[in-house]
Amino acid sequence: VDLYYQKILIDLPFEPQMVELAVRLASIALERAEAEQQVERNIQQITALSSMGQAVLSSLDLDTVLNTVLKEVHHLVNAESSSVLLRAGADDLAFSAVGDPPSSQLVGMHISIQQGVAGKVVQTGQAMRVTKNEEQQLIDRTVESISGYHTQSLLAVPLKLGTEIIGVLEAVHSKLNAFADDDLAILEAAPSEAPWQTAQL
Repeated sequence: VDLYYQKILIDLPFEPQMVELAVRLASIALERAEAEQQVERNIQQITALSSMGQAVLSSLDLDTVLNTVLKEVHHLVNAESSSVLLRAGADDLAFSAVGDPPSSQLVGMHISIQQGVAGKVVQTGQAMRVTKNEEQQLIDRTVESISGYHTQSLLAVPLKLGTEIIGVLEAVHSKLNAFADDDLAILEAAPSEAPWQTAQL
């Protein structure tokens, strides 16, 4: 509770109606603090999206664009790590960039499009959010022996070149329920087409 409301609460006489008023004031103060936190988070998200857009427009190097996008994903959805997987032939996805240095050994590794959340996103074209304990079976665990990272929350959105789905952008966290309801939509707002057009130049 901020200092303004603390002073009001201290000066209140101890009567039932005053106690009720105190509870209401405390609730208002909490709502205001939460609103301020949300505004700050929105500013961080707008800044991250702007940085992504600038990277796409200012560089013709795909690796530079990918690394900038993954760096800003952390600010967008408070992810611990992130990755980009691109199509490698008809049946595989390859890790093209990884945002967490300890997981950099995943770069170049191939997985089947029949595996895990990334494969499902490529096949369906639909973004996915996995955060609950009962959804854990959807996550492919084969890469964890290499990365040493245990994912419990995951966001995955398709990357498109025109109408073709050519890969997946993932954000992950080691805790359950780490991503808010709107985080999936926010991640979908990240650059999804321009980097791949750049790669074609």
